[in-house]
Amino acid sequence: MDSTVEDIWAAYLLNRKTEYLKSFRHDIGREYNSNSQWWDSLAEREWEVIEERLRTGVGVEAQLKAQLGEDFFERQLANEDFDLVATEFEQVNTADHGLLNIFTINDFVMLSNQGIFRDEKFLIDKQRKWEKKTITQVEEHGYVHIGYWPTNEIVYIIFEVDSSE
Repeated sequence: MDSTVEDIWAAYLLNRKTEYLKSFRHDIGREYNSNSQWWDSLAEREWEVIEERLRTGVGVEAQLKAQLGEDFFERQLANEDFDLVATEFEQVNTADHGLLNIFTINDFVMLSNQGIFRDEKFLIDKQRKWEKKTITQVEEHGYVHIGYWPTNEIVYIIFEVDSSE
């Protein structure tokens, strides 16, 4: 039985997700077992961003693109009603700053480099990166570090648009 391009695409996405989750868990190492639900939710959020990029053809191998057809990704975009920036990010209600989106440093850098990051005040989960380096990276994009928001599991870094510019 011949596979349709939709079947090939679905299998490709499933394979990429499986490989991504396996790699994610491997990279976290033993720390993953300490709070697997939290790590899994983080991996799922990151996968959503990766999948949206793949659906536009970004990061898809040329051989698969040729197999699917030149207009496959345009058809995908036309048939699906999704916004590349409107990925559902976790939010937290902070006492002093209201409801803020939580971004991983990787998501922030990726969205900022694409010129599609729009939040004026937000939280950053630095993940396993150094705090000073994370603050420096975000400040290089025109934001100022204004504090921290602790939770039971992690301390987030709060940033807002640098209004002095």
